[in-house]
Amino acid sequence: MTARKSLEIFQLNFDLLYKFLANYGKISSMETLGERIRFLRESADLSQMELSKKIDVSQPSIARYELNITEPKASDIVKMAEFFGVSTDYLLGVSEI
Repeated sequence: MTARKSLEIFQLNFDLLYKFLANYGKISSMETLGERIRFLRESADLSQMELSKKIDVSQPSIARYELNITEPKASDIVKMAEFFGVSTDYLLGVSEI
């Protein structure tokens, strides 16, 4: 991983943490995986298409996840957790962080 890529990931994680803290009440009331994915994507100022390219998952899949029509494969949950710097437990609603 290049230093530039590391810096971009650090900045994204910092921004997400800031938004997480600023919106804690909203976050703790999110019950579904789809709501959490959408919150993280929007907090990172990404469109569904941009996220799909970054984690190599189709845009229609992202849309279905966010609408709770389908659930992501375990490997896609891991990709999203790593990208957003959160735990898989957070995405699945097992923990709040």
